[in-house]
Amino acid sequence: MNAPTIRQSFCRVCNCNCGILVHAEDGHVTRVIGDPAHPVTAGYTCVKGRAQPELLAHASRLLRSRKRIGSEFTDIDVEQAMDEIAGQLAQIRDRHGPRAIASYLGTFITANHVTAPLIDSFMRELGSPMTFTPIPIDKPGKEISRALHGTWQAPAQGFDRPDVCLLIGANPSVSYTGFPSGHPQRWLREQTDRGMRLIVVDPRATPVARRAFLHLQPRPGHDPAILAAMIRVILAEDLLDAQFVAEHAEGLDTLRSAVAPFDPAVVAVAADVPAGDLVLAARTWSGRRGWAFAGTGPSMSSSSTLCEYLVLLLTTLTGKWLREGERVRNPRTLLPPLVPRAQVNPPRPAQAGPPMRVRGLRGSPAGMPTAALPDEILLPGEGQVRALISCAGNPAAAFPDQRKTVAALLRPAPDERGARRDRAVAVAGPRHRNDAGTNR
Repeated sequence: MNAPTIRQSFCRVCNCNCGILVHAEDGHVTRVIGDPAHPVTAGYTCVKGRAQPELLAHASRLLRSRKRIGSEFTDIDVEQAMDEIAGQLAQIRDRHGPRAIASYLGTFITANHVTAPLIDSFMRELGSPMTFTPIPIDKPGKEISRALHGTWQAPAQGFDRPDVCLLIGANPSVSYTGFPSGHPQRWLREQTDRGMRLIVVDPRATPVARRAFLHLQPRPGHDPAILAAMIRVILAEDLLDAQFVAEHAEGLDTLRSAVAPFDPAVVAVAADVPAGDLVLAARTWSGRRGWAFAGTGPSMSSSSTLCEYLVLLLTTLTGKWLREGERVRNPRTLLPPLVPRAQVNPPRPAQAGPPMRVRGLRGSPAGMPTAALPDEILLPGEGQVRALISCAGNPAAAFPDQRKTVAALLRPAPDERGARRDRAVAVAGPRHRNDAGTNR
C-alpha cells in the first residue's frame, strides 16, 4: 500500500471553485476538505464538495466511453467514438441540413469553464441554431428582463464596499449565488460588522434572513408587489439618483403611473407584511452603495421576468451601477476580455432567433425554449432534429415534460429510404449526475 498523499486542488461541483485539499490512497480519493491557505475560500467547503469521494467512487460513474449495440453497452476507445460520432453527424448534416443537429448544455458545465464556449463555437460553425440550455427552464426572467430594460456596459456595484444588499427569495448560504464566491457566512458577518444593511424578502426564515437588518416575510407570490411598493416610495419621497436617471434613463412618468396603485398600505395587507417595513426597505435601499439579487424562488415563478425587471428598476433608479473612473473588481480573466464603459446599451426585443416548427415558438434572450426540443425531435418533416449532443446534463431529468422527453430520446429516426435506424445521440459528461437545472 502506498503512503497517503495530500494534493491542493479546487472543487468543480459548482461555479464557486473552492480551494480544497484532496487526500488519496492507492490512487483513490478518500477525503476532501477545505484548503485553509486558499486566498479566497480560506478553508471553506460545502457538503457537496466534501462528498466528492463518494461521487467519484459511485457505482454508476462512467470511467470510459461506451457505445450501445442493440440493447447492450460496450466500451469503445474515445478516439474511435469521436470518429464515429463525427461521421454520423456529417451524414445527418449533409442529408438534412445543420438544423437537424441540436445541442443541450446542462448545468454541470460549471465543472469545466471552456465547455460552453467550445460547444457554442461548434454549433455556430456547424450552422445550427438549435442550441439549448437550462436557462429557459429555471431563470429566463434574468436574461429577458435585461433585454427589455437595457443594460449598463459596466457591472453593477460590486461586493467589495457594499452599504446595502437586497435579496429576494435567495439563500446564498445554500445556493452560493447572491454573495461573492468564498465563505458566505464569514463574508456576511464581516460586511454586517462594518455596517452593511441586509434586506431579505423571503417567506422562509433562512439562515441568511436571520442575519438581516430587515426581513420581509410575505405570503408567497407577492415579490413583484413588494418591489413595486418600494419603487413607489422611492419616487414619492424623491429618493432616486436624479442625475443618473436624467442622463441615462427614460420613461420615468410611465413608471410613476405603473406603480401608483402599489401603495405600501395596500400591498402590506395583500402580502401580510407591515407597511412600515416596506417604507423602511425603500429608504434603506436608497442613497447607499450596494446591489440586489433575486434567487431561485422568483426565478421559478410565473412572474419571473416582472420580478427581475423590477430589481433592475430599483438598481437604476438609485444609480447602483459602476461609474466612470471606478475599479472593476472582476475583469473576467478566464473569459473573453470585458471592456466596461459607463454607458447604456438600449433595450432589445424579447424574441430572438428563427421560429421553431412547433406552437409558433421563438427563442428569447434566455435562449431557445428547451421544452420544445422533444417536439422538434418527434415531429417529422423538414427540419426534424435527428441528432442531439447532450453535454454535462440529463434531458430526461431536466426537461419539463419527462414522458415526452424520454419518448423523444428513445424514438428511432427514419432515414431517407424510410427504414428505421437509431437516432444519433452523443453524450458528454459524467453519468452519475442527474441534471435538473438546479445548480445555480
